[in-house]
Amino acid sequence: LNSKSFIRTVISYNSVRDDFDQYQYPLPAPPHNNKWQIQQQRTSGSTFRTHSFWNVKSNARLSWRLGAMAELPTLQSTLFDREGKSSTDKFDTLRNFNGSASLLQAYWQGRYKVSDKFTLTGGLNAMYLSLNEDFLLAPRLSASYEFKPGTRLYLSYGLHGQIQPLPIYLSQATNPDGTINQTNRNLSFTRANHYVLGVQKSLSNNWRVMVEAYYQSLTNAPVDKTSSGYSALNEGSGFGFSDRTNLVSKGTGFNYGVEFTVERFLSKGWYGLSTLSLFDSRYEGSDKVERNTTFNFGYVYNLLLGREWGVGKSKRNAFTTDMRLSTLGGRWQTPVDLDASKAAGYEVLNESQFNGLQLDPYFRLDLKLGYRINSNSKKVSHTIYLDFQNVTNNQNVLAQRYNPQRQQLGTVYQIGFFPDVLYRINF
Repeated sequence: LNSKSFIRTVISYNSVRDDFDQYQYPLPAPPHNNKWQIQQQRTSGSTFRTHSFWNVKSNARLSWRLGAMAELPTLQSTLFDREGKSSTDKFDTLRNFNGSASLLQAYWQGRYKVSDKFTLTGGLNAMYLSLNEDFLLAPRLSASYEFKPGTRLYLSYGLHGQIQPLPIYLSQATNPDGTINQTNRNLSFTRANHYVLGVQKSLSNNWRVMVEAYYQSLTNAPVDKTSSGYSALNEGSGFGFSDRTNLVSKGTGFNYGVEFTVERFLSKGWYGLSTLSLFDSRYEGSDKVERNTTFNFGYVYNLLLGREWGVGKSKRNAFTTDMRLSTLGGRWQTPVDLDASKAAGYEVLNESQFNGLQLDPYFRLDLKLGYRINSNSKKVSHTIYLDFQNVTNNQNVLAQRYNPQRQQLGTVYQIGFFPDVLYRINF
């Protein structure tokens, strides 16, 4: 707009479809013959987003931003199931819904340099969900002090809100008279009071190290109306979401930990990033018992390294290579009740021990090779990648499941070595 202000607007749209089929084989297996389908899930959705803000630099000390965001998700999902039944039995309809919602946000944030060393940043964020007219006003404040050149200490607080996954809002129960009741539509935003204390030091123009400690208090998480260990804080670790109904926003949880980061910015053709997180993550369901969340891995370590070489006389094109190593503690799951599963003919979880079983740790190494072609005008680039995922073919455990044919527990593994080809165009 002028030398002190500008407006930026971003519009995006994405569409996703997820088809999931589950089959059962009679013994002996192998050979895998005469399978029959026991579950069919079809889910598709799209999201339109727009974000626009007005940024103003009033003077050398004060700058501020006023913005608005709109998110319009839609979802269609069906789930048919006959687990524990024969191939001639009819499917039961566990899910069949079609819905949408609007999440609207507006915010103001400002940054004021009290002095050359001391800076304050604060603001307000307002959230509104059309589905149930839920509203949240969230304040945030951060103070940063450079107590010596290149070394900065910061302290922050923020209240954050998060909507529930749309499938949870739209889960439905059938009343005795056959009518449909969507009992989860009135769930509130899950709230997080987040406290952060950190120190950041620049070692040079290209290197930076950070240490950050945090504590996060979670409230208004969806839990069962009756006493149980279920909480929506554990959702998102599998292929779908729970179809539980009659949920209420009365669950709690907390996360705390410390993070260490060493970063080298892209310079002289290479970059690097090493991060280590040590943390504890727990929750309480409606039974008020403290348990591990599904994501309480205890530790997460990531290492990223990348290098590029100019190709050709002008070095305009480039050959690139990137490596990523990830390792973390095992996820938690609710153990299978083997006796109950045998009696029922399908998997039954021991819900008296929600998240009482920790699986093996996770390890994965990825390698990506690429060739980038930059146009003479420098306005367009084309890149083709060979992406080798899990190059060590490590068998990472996803879950323990009940095998109804063998009437015993089995292990489900995540994807092994997987080569992929990608093409990207930037313009």
